[in-house]
Amino acid sequence: MLPIADELFIRFGAHKYHVMHMRQPTVREPIHNGVRPLIKGFVDEVQEKMTILGVLVDSQMTFDLHVTEIIKKCRRRLGYMKRISGSTWGPDMYAVRQYYLKLIRPVITYACGAWFIKLHKCVSTRLNFGLSTKVIDRLQSLQSECLRFVSGAFGRVAGILIEKELAIEGVWTILHSQATLQRAMSFTSRDPRWRSLCFGDGSSTARIKNPILILDSQAGEVLKDVVDYLEHQVRESDDPACEQRIADRFADRKKRGKIVGSHIKWLAAQDCEDLWQDYIGDRKALQVAAGKHPSRLRLPVAWIRAGVGKALVSTRYHLARIQVGDDPHCRCKGSRETPFHLFVECPCLNSQRKALFRKLQHTSFSTLLTLDGRVAAEWAISYFGIEQFDVVRKKSSSFPSDPKCILPREERICTSDSLKSTLPGQTVSLAANGIRLLDGAQGASEIPRRTVSASLDGVPAGFGTRQRQ
Repeated sequence: MLPIADELFIRFGAHKYHVMHMRQPTVREPIHNGVRPLIKGFVDEVQEKMTILGVLVDSQMTFDLHVTEIIKKCRRRLGYMKRISGSTWGPDMYAVRQYYLKLIRPVITYACGAWFIKLHKCVSTRLNFGLSTKVIDRLQSLQSECLRFVSGAFGRVAGILIEKELAIEGVWTILHSQATLQRAMSFTSRDPRWRSLCFGDGSSTARIKNPILILDSQAGEVLKDVVDYLEHQVRESDDPACEQRIADRFADRKKRGKIVGSHIKWLAAQDCEDLWQDYIGDRKALQVAAGKHPSRLRLPVAWIRAGVGKALVSTRYHLARIQVGDDPHCRCKGSRETPFHLFVECPCLNSQRKALFRKLQHTSFSTLLTLDGRVAAEWAISYFGIEQFDVVRKKSSSFPSDPKCILPREERICTSDSLKSTLPGQTVSLAANGIRLLDGAQGASEIPRRTVSASLDGVPAGFGTRQRQ
C-alpha cells in the first residue's frame, strides 16, 4: 500500500494508528508479544483498550471497561441532578423523570447495537461470546439507584416496582430494543456491501457461530414482522390509496425508522408486562410459603403479627421501656403487660382466651407466633386494647371486641388553640423536635413529656416519597 500511496501523493498519518491484538475472553494473559505492523513513523505500543466512536473496546470484547465508564458518567450526572432536586424541594417528579430520560439513560443506551451482544432475556438459546449477565446487572443496579432518587422511594423498594410506577423500561429491555432497532435499520442501509465484507459469503462453516449473525437474524425477523403487519393493514383497509401511502412511508428512511421503532416499542411493552406478571407470581409464591396469603392477611394484621414476635407492639411494658408510658404492669397487677402475659397468663382475658382455644385447639405461644400467626394477630387486635387499632378493630378481626379491654383514651391535642387551654397556668414551648408543656411558675411541668414529630401539610415526618409540586 505504501508504494501506491507514494505514487498518488498520499501520506499516512502514523499518529492516527492504534494497534490492539484480540484474544478470547477465556485467555487471561496477552499472547501477542507486542508485535507491531511495519508502518513508517508508527512508534506507539500495542494497546489493550481503545475508544472507537465513543465505545471503549477491550482486547477480549467483554465491554466491562465500557460499562464501568458508563457508570462513572451516569453517577456524575446523577450528582448534578441531586444538586438541583431533593425529596421535598426542587422540580416535581415528572421534571426529574424527564431529566433522567434525556440526560442519563442516553449515556447507557449509546451505541448499544455495537456492544450489547445479548439475546432477549426470556430466550434460553446460548449466545457465544455474548455480554456477561453480571455486566447487565451493574447497569440495572445503576438505573434502580437513579429511579429511587427520582421517585423518592426507600432503598428496599424493588426496582421493578419503581420502573412500573414511573413507566420506564428495565435496562435489559431498553438495551435489547435499541440494539434490535439499530440492527434492523442496518438491513435497509444505502450501502449494504459492508455486510458481505464483515461476514463473508457463508461458504465457510465455523465451529462457533458468530453471535452478531444470530442477533442480526433476530432483527431481520422483527423487520419481517413489521412488513407483514403493514401488508395486513393494506388488506384490511378499504381505501385504494392506502397501499401507495404505506409504501411511500416505508420508502422514506426516517419514516421507516419510526415505523420499526413503534413496533419494537410494542414488543418492549409486552416484555415489561411479562416481567411484571412473573414478579407478581414470585411474590405470591413467597407470601403463601411464609403463611401470608394476601386474601387472608390485612395490613393491620400483618403489622401486629410482625410486632408481637419482637414484643414491639404498644403494650404497657413496651411503652414504659421507651419512656412513653409510666406503669409497665398489666391491669391485673400480676405481671408486666407483655404479649406473652396477655396471650397465656392474664386472668382478665380468661373468657377471651377460651374463644381462641376453641378456634385453634391450643394456646401455645410459640405456635401462635408462627403457624397460627394470623388468628393470633386478630385476637390481639381485639383484646390487647392498642389505641392505634381503634378505627380498624371491627374490620380487621374475626373476634368480637370487648369494651372492658379498652381503657379510656386520654384527650388529644388537635389544634394550636387547644394547647392554650390544656392546663391552667401552663404555656406551650414549640421546639424543632416536638411540643413541650411548661409551667409558668415552676418551669418544667411534672407531666411526663411526649414528643410529637413535626409534620408538613399533614405528611408525617420522615416520609421520603417525592411529592408533586
